[in-house]
Amino acid sequence: MNIIVITGWGLGHHVLKPFVDLLEAEGHKVDLWDIFDPFHPKILAEKISRAEYSQLLIGWSLGGQLALYLAHTLQTQREIDLPVICCMSNPSFVAQAAWFEAMPQVQYQQFSKLMNSNPLKGLQRFCHLVTMGSEEPLKRAKTLQNNLSYIDLNYQKKHLYLLEQLDLREMLKNHPSKILFLFSEQDQLVPCKVAEKVKYIAEDRIEIQILKGTHDSILFEPKLILARISNFLEMSISGEFEAF
Repeated sequence: MNIIVITGWGLGHHVLKPFVDLLEAEGHKVDLWDIFDPFHPKILAEKISRAEYSQLLIGWSLGGQLALYLAHTLQTQREIDLPVICCMSNPSFVAQAAWFEAMPQVQYQQFSKLMNSNPLKGLQRFCHLVTMGSEEPLKRAKTLQNNLSYIDLNYQKKHLYLLEQLDLREMLKNHPSKILFLFSEQDQLVPCKVAEKVKYIAEDRIEIQILKGTHDSILFEPKLILARISNFLEMSISGEFEAF
């Protein structure tokens, strides 16, 4: 199966390598992407051209939003229907009117200010936010911080605005394909309670699964994530989405 996996904001695509290795060990062909700007026409067109030959889109955090955006664009522009798996993703990462199960605007603005003044310090802080709620948050944060030397700080700073601007609630209402949302009970960035509102948007097409994990579970516990989506992958191969 041809699968595109899109990473989240801030940590680059290499952090998902253990998860991708598990997918490839099961015989899937995986194309691992960094985040991108879907509001840039040329960039989006290039991504669409690459994605139209895939069979499944998986995204973590912001990557889940981008996967959904890409799937919706493929459907509307080329009538290609792809299933999507959103791991620890919020349709609107930052709180909006009538959507409070998200990062408060004040917190986002504070973090944005830190990223603009000191990108490295901002990403170091972000590592702590990602790992909060886990059994070893400091150890995990240190592991992520040790890999920041591989990150293009300017690229991440340039794309930070996507966390505030991407609001995919309307796309969720209109997207015809099946979507699996995975949420973590102890996630400090994407509140687990948002699951109820996501399900309400399109109950007939959205499957919700709750994990006993955190925002970083896909990084440090990839087998847990893979176990939860294995049925979805099997149905993707057979085309039996009615099982939802």
